[in-house]
Amino acid sequence: MNELINTLKLLPNWVYIVAGLLLFYLLLFIFYSKYAKNRKKILMNQNPDAALIYCGTTQSGIKTVELRIHTIDAVKHADWFNEGLSLVYAVTSGTHTIEASATTSRPGILHKTVNEIFGPAKLEVEVEPRKKYALGFNVKENEFTFTEITQ
Repeated sequence: MNELINTLKLLPNWVYIVAGLLLFYLLLFIFYSKYAKNRKKILMNQNPDAALIYCGTTQSGIKTVELRIHTIDAVKHADWFNEGLSLVYAVTSGTHTIEASATTSRPGILHKTVNEIFGPAKLEVEVEPRKKYALGFNVKENEFTFTEITQ
């Protein structure tokens, strides 16, 4: 036991700082995960008939496609939660106008990465209650897609 204490005393200060930062990050991640789960539960309890729209980052060949929803019905939408690496927006049934943009990234030859930004574009979508939808981006045709996710 004395050897362990003596070894710990001989360690440089940066080791303690790094260990403290890692512990702080771990605790922060645990609290955020609990907050995100609770947020999803509260949103689904408040809106049991809500339709869910998934958007996030996908891989298409060597290109990475990141989708963002800026507004829904010209308002920054507050009813969202994380599910894995996707953002999920809860909306009421009916027709909605979504303003979205897509950013594609791929490895380049002369540059480290090549980024292309598409949008923001307005999409008119029709959603039904208690259904899931995915907002996507077709890289070959450079257009947004909106499809129903079958369960």
